[in-house]
Amino acid sequence: MAIIIILLGLGVLMAAAEIFVPGGVLGTLGAIAIVISIVLAFSRQGTAFGMAWLLAAIALTLLSIFAAARYVPGSPLGKKILLETDQAGISSSQEGLSDLLGKTGTALTDLRPAGAAEIESEKVDVVTSGEHIGRGKKVEVYKVDGNRVVVREVADDNQSR
Repeated sequence: MAIIIILLGLGVLMAAAEIFVPGGVLGTLGAIAIVISIVLAFSRQGTAFGMAWLLAAIALTLLSIFAAARYVPGSPLGKKILLETDQAGISSSQEGLSDLLGKTGTALTDLRPAGAAEIESEKVDVVTSGEHIGRGKKVEVYKVDGNRVVVREVADDNQSR
């Protein structure tokens, strides 16, 4: 009987810990321990006890997960392991890239389709929509999507004369 209680207790603790340490390992091990506990309850104590143990295991697991999710974040341990700051308004894209929209520059490398261009005296990593643009060709920024600056070739005024 002691092993049944120990397995259920460990399983419930591991399932609750899965909320704070994601990855699936603790949750999976916890679920296995709970299932073994239930199987042992049925095989060693009989069907009636096994059914009661099954219901108790489900209730205890759900209760512990909800309690952990509610009370651990405010605890001293929760404050150490969980992110406290609000991430609203934080962007992973570089500042000022959207200002390049409509600007022209020169391809510093062959763009096949990625490479570098000089736009407003700054080296910028750019891509094309798939076409090849040779080094030294004039390019225009026609789309900025996060850190992705998309350019197209524009006719150079010196070549048309």
